[in-house]
Amino acid sequence: MKIKLFRIFFSIIIFILFVYVFFVSNNLSIIIGNILNSFQFIPSILKFIASGLTLLSIGFIIVLIITFCFGRIYCSFLCPLGILQDFFIFISNKFKKRLNFIKPYNWIRYSIFISILFFSIIGITVLLNIFDPFSIFSRTLTNIFKPIYSVVINNIVIFLKMNKIYLNLFYKIHKFNINLLLFSVVSLSVILILSILKGRLYCNTICPVGTLLGFVSKYSIINVYLDHDKCTNCSFCEKACKACCIDSNNKKVDLSRCVSCFNCLDVCPQNAINYNVLKKEDRISIDYSRRKFLKYLFPTSLAFFTLLGAFIRKPFVAFRNNPKVNNKVLITPPGSQSIDNFIDLCTSCHTCVNECPTKVLRPSGFLNMMQPIMDYSYAFCDYGCNICSRVCPNGAIRPLELEIKKRTQIGKVNLTKDFCVVYKSDLECGACAEHCPTKAVYMVPYKKTFGPETNTDICIGCGACEYVCPAIPEKAIIVEGNKIHKINKVSDIGDIEDNPQEKIIKEKPSDEDFPF
Repeated sequence: MKIKLFRIFFSIIIFILFVYVFFVSNNLSIIIGNILNSFQFIPSILKFIASGLTLLSIGFIIVLIITFCFGRIYCSFLCPLGILQDFFIFISNKFKKRLNFIKPYNWIRYSIFISILFFSIIGITVLLNIFDPFSIFSRTLTNIFKPIYSVVINNIVIFLKMNKIYLNLFYKIHKFNINLLLFSVVSLSVILILSILKGRLYCNTICPVGTLLGFVSKYSIINVYLDHDKCTNCSFCEKACKACCIDSNNKKVDLSRCVSCFNCLDVCPQNAINYNVLKKEDRISIDYSRRKFLKYLFPTSLAFFTLLGAFIRKPFVAFRNNPKVNNKVLITPPGSQSIDNFIDLCTSCHTCVNECPTKVLRPSGFLNMMQPIMDYSYAFCDYGCNICSRVCPNGAIRPLELEIKKRTQIGKVNLTKDFCVVYKSDLECGACAEHCPTKAVYMVPYKKTFGPETNTDICIGCGACEYVCPAIPEKAIIVEGNKIHKINKVSDIGDIEDNPQEKIIKEKPSDEDFPF
């Protein structure tokens, strides 16, 4: 009973901290978020691939060790999507019959896992983006609940302002993608319906993390087991099991599906179910013949590969070779280093979208694998901000010191004078030059006024000029993304090339304040 209460208390604290991280933006929430995210399995693996052996990239190793020692503790203690399912399972159990043992759908389980692994190895991460449990949870909060929360808070602030109570609080909402919003709603609905009807079926049939940890859990040192001598087949433990993995008729526990919730420990009147070191005779799992398993797994996996290859690989490869959005080269956030690096490591969790203060980062569509893009028609990248590089859990956006971020060239400005109101209509305008933080856009005499000119060498591609440009229907000044990020040139420093994170800036740029 005590271990179950500890699990409930611990998981509630973890869930509250996750909600705090997503709904509050400050230095404390960033620190807490980095700690929590470092133990999320798939993000931790990707950060390890991106950054090597660091304190924040070994979480998946710790999770594997814990699983080998104590079973699938991660699924009930640390996974926010699993904790959310537990809440709905708890509520649903108050209004319906308790769950019963369900035979595992191993042919689905391993087919999905092998498909995700296969496509990830060959560089197609869209399946990983769709099924990663942390990304599902993060997208749900970012695309559904955070906008609702922001609208409610903004309206409360407006109401208080009307009553002469002033608060310095306003939440800008990222640009909606209706298809992605519907996808997030459907994903959440499917998972919650499955949890209400069949307990942790999603975790034990679809989730790739659950499948991998389930395999490790079968060989764990300590786990749940039934004492055959004491068991009377009362099925109390079976009905209490939210993973539906206890077969009371055969007195067996499928260790690969047990999520270590410990609900079964305090319901057995005979104390026949225990959580302890497993002896050889206690290490029993459901027996499935290898021939039957291969019979279903091989054709199913083959069908998955063929179907997904036909519908995913072609558009994915086309996008990678020609990464354009709205006919412009994709612009990835400072710290992502290159388009290829960003595409390889981003799981579309949208943590950066949630934290971006200007909301220049927005979720893209399915052809872009839902990965965030810079949208300068909606906002710009704040010159003095590096938050996205501080919160990315995957290593897709790597930590970038602010002074280096101010020099990182993610794109270059492109001025079309035929669209510019100064050159086209002889009107006065200098909005682009006024808002450029590096003075890559500057004004020169033109007739009786001044017109903009550009210096692409010192441009960093922040998009401030494009955002404020008043020209319609086409912007006169836009930013084209760099496929590989560079460091901009500064005349009194010289040209620093290659990877901006591997070079030392010899002299700081000007500390001049800018209008935005």
